Amino acid sequence: MHKPARRRGPRVTVAAIIEERGRFLLVEEETPEGLRLNNPAGHVEPGESPAQAVVREALEETAREFVPEAVLGLYLSRFVRPARGEDVTYLRIAYRGRVGEALAGRALDRGIVRTLWLTPDEIRAERARHRSPLVMRCIDDHLAGSAWPLALVTVDGTLAQPEIKHAMAQPARAHGNDRARRDNAHPMHDPTDPAPGEDANVQGGPADERPDAPPAASPAAPPAAPPAAPPGTPPDASDGAAPAAAAAGAPPDEPPEASPEAPPPAPLAPAASPAVAATPAGGISKPSAAAPAEPTLAQIAALLAERFPALFAPGTPRPIKLRIHADIQQRAPGLLTRRQLAIFLHRHTTSSAYLRALATATQRFDLDGAAAGEVTDEHRAAAAAEVERRRQIVEQRRAAERAARRAARPDSRPASPTAAGVAAAAEAAADRGERAHGEHRAGRHLAAAAEAAADSGN
Repeated sequence: MHKPARRRGPRVTVAAIIEERGRFLLVEEETPEGLRLNNPAGHVEPGESPAQAVVREALEETAREFVPEAVLGLYLSRFVRPARGEDVTYLRIAYRGRVGEALAGRALDRGIVRTLWLTPDEIRAERARHRSPLVMRCIDDHLAGSAWPLALVTVDGTLAQPEIKHAMAQPARAHGNDRARRDNAHPMHDPTDPAPGEDANVQGGPADERPDAPPAASPAAPPAAPPAAPPGTPPDASDGAAPAAAAAGAPPDEPPEASPEAPPPAPLAPAASPAVAATPAGGISKPSAAAPAEPTLAQIAALLAERFPALFAPGTPRPIKLRIHADIQQRAPGLLTRRQLAIFLHRHTTSSAYLRALATATQRFDLDGAAAGEVTDEHRAAAAAEVERRRQIVEQRRAAERAARRAARPDSRPASPTAAGVAAAAEAAADRGERAHGEHRAGRHLAAAAEAAADSGN
């Protein structure tokens, strides 16, 4: 007898579509259905952007460093395992890109048997062993030339610095059989159930996709409302949400690529002010030690301009070498953290001035100002398209502002009445005249004026 299927909300996954000389890089992995072929893919971890996740997954599964160059597409898929009562939907974000040579001595991720370079025909011939229909669909879309700018996927700053919300205290119920209890007790709503496909070697996922995150914790009773704090006071450092925010903001193993195609990382956190903790007796304890202030983007720019003026000096930006963050950390260890550097490089390479320079450039440059690779046609086209999109937005806003100013002018006058308008007014006056003799005479006068206006118009 099959278990009732537990419907799961869409899980966000990523996949790397990699082609070299007509062959695509796939992985052969263990699943509950046996050995299957898949694109290098996996789940987006908490606090991680999709582009960061695809770089990490490709490295773990292929031992190669992946550089995303474009978004291939967004794909929604679903699978059901009746024997296990699983009904799971996936949202896959697929990226086009390239990889380097395999890193010597790096082991493949658990459950990955080997990597393969196969032609499209060889992959089609193995369709029965595909982990999901998206394996071939993504390759076909790649061959068809599907490519979208990496900026298509916008990452909000709350990904790394979550907005903290405090639920209002709820009055106690006289009985325990309220709606929340019923929902939590029902197997269709049990949040403590392990997610299907928790372990790659035991359950796996259909399409991509081995969840690495632990199962969701059981929901706790809503906390009591915290005491009021002075305006501007941050949440108590002892609040359970604070460690979660800090964990979510931890930088990934690999920061985003320093290119205009890099996804937006989380913004730098403002300097923390001393937190004020409430004591059980309702008093106020001593302020906790303030966290060190994060440097601003302007301060980071000044540091890099002083250390590497050939590349970061003020003025017209120069297209920077790909993966420049690794060179900066090697040449100036301890100058900036990975997260600080990733945030600055994203802002720098997505500025309009940088994009305008990239749209017409042919070379990238290293920290010493020497040529370090060519700017691809795809990158130039993406930069030009983004510059044009921003220009149109500015023009539309300016046009709207001009129209609003014209409409607000005190000397603006209504348009002169037309013959049709006078005729309509005359007809309305005539109708009202049936109820008032004086108005009836006014209607006849207006009708005469309308007829004269019509004659003059003819």
